[in-house]
Amino acid sequence: MNIIICDTCSLIKLQKGNVAHCLGGFYDKVFIPEAVKKECCNGYARRAIQYDFIEVVSVKNILALGMGAGEREAISLAVELGITKIITDDKKAFNNAVRQKLKPIRIFNFLVIAKYAGLIPLVKPILDQMIDKGEGISEDVYFQTLQDAGE
Repeated sequence: MNIIICDTCSLIKLQKGNVAHCLGGFYDKVFIPEAVKKECCNGYARRAIQYDFIEVVSVKNILALGMGAGEREAISLAVELGITKIITDDKKAFNNAVRQKLKPIRIFNFLVIAKYAGLIPLVKPILDQMIDKGEGISEDVYFQTLQDAGE
């Protein structure tokens, strides 16, 4: 089974771009820990956690990592279950995931992959929508993502 773990910031960004459903186009299941579910109960990501491919999984051993509860539990869950794929856009979480020998994917890389897989026609409108909904995307990341997507 093709499984990935997702943290809160990633679900929020994907939902702001109206593309959280694309996760189900790549993965059989997207596991989120209890803390991510709790953090997503209000706002944009509330709808994202209701997809059939999203499954809430309890973490038994939460690692002592200096970051938010959702990111900490997502990394802990990945380590506990031996799942190396995790989606995170949080810089600390990304670096901690690498230190735990995980293979983190940033949202912007996921969008490029989703475009080439035919799940979305263009990346630019999604990035623009994320920005319109308050996501801070640096110019460098914005233009690099468009270049990677061939736009």
